[in-house]
Amino acid sequence: MPNCFNIRASNFEPMSTPTNDENFIKSINKTKICCVGAGYVGGPTMAMIAKHCPHIQVHVVDIAEARIAKWNSPELPIYEPGLQEVVEQTRGKNLFFSTEVEKAIKECDIIFVSVNTPTKKSVQFVFVFLGSMCCRLILLLRKSLLGS
Repeated sequence: MPNCFNIRASNFEPMSTPTNDENFIKSINKTKICCVGAGYVGGPTMAMIAKHCPHIQVHVVDIAEARIAKWNSPELPIYEPGLQEVVEQTRGKNLFFSTEVEKAIKECDIIFVSVNTPTKKSVQFVFVFLGSMCCRLILLLRKSLLGS
């Protein structure tokens, strides 16, 4: 568990009340989060959030059906050391993978956007993915706020 320190005259002394990261995480009132994008960033990041925040429902959504099918199978679409075990421990409990993007956005309290970010050679392409996702979010949120 990390400890907080005060620096006094180049001397490290523990603070009287150490910060407890787990208590901070548990204090977050939001219970449903979603990540749009199940790639190399979205999938592993959300898996770790699910592992360390079992009280939060984590939904990873993507329009790529084959990618979501892989996340829901024994053979994940990417490899990171320890990721397989984390996904197996949390999938179906508080970690869910789906192609239902709009449903997840409407139902979740916090939305992460983790869409394709190709290399610098195709910077314009990056904005197509990000711009498209932002427009979709705005339309969904507007409908949600206006009750449509």
